[in-house]
Amino acid sequence: MEPVKVFLLGGQSNMVGSGKPQELSGVHAEPQSDVKFWSGSAWVDLAPGAGNFGPEIGFGRAMKDALPKEEIYLVKYAARQTFQSLPGAVETQPFGPDVLVYKVGGKMFGTLVIENDVGRINLKCDPERAVELRAEWPDSVLPGYHMNKRHWNTLVLDGRIPSRLARELVVHSHDLVVAALPQKLRREFTAS
Repeated sequence: MEPVKVFLLGGQSNMVGSGKPQELSGVHAEPQSDVKFWSGSAWVDLAPGAGNFGPEIGFGRAMKDALPKEEIYLVKYAARQTFQSLPGAVETQPFGPDVLVYKVGGKMFGTLVIENDVGRINLKCDPERAVELRAEWPDSVLPGYHMNKRHWNTLVLDGRIPSRLARELVVHSHDLVVAALPQKLRREFTAS
């Protein structure tokens, strides 16, 4: 296989995007078969799709225009949006600006750290499932760093673990913490 150009588009909630396909016109509204986009499970042609889109549409076209002979591949990542989208989620920084801590009802359900361009998130997990995940993803799901290793996992966000699974585990962590809250708060913060 010939070398290709892979661009990692990382960001916060703006990376997820809020653009609607019907807002695009001209070439931006058309699928771009000469730029591939990682859907979370496969490489697909870059296109606005049925849902929202972010900066990948304009970036993909600009890169192809600038590098017409290169194969262009895009991977988009926005970890914070997953945490912030959950009911009652609050982002704090009690350990300093390098560690984002996510709480619901005053209780922690996740942390996010980015070191050397690799994200790591600590998430609460059912103990049996935690062991299964570590066995299935030995390089990507580790015992929780600085946490109770029976109840917490650290996910290494280096592209090996599917984004769909990472999101599922963030929601699972949130749900576990909400389930342990007083009944009034549980009703207020139930996500699933």
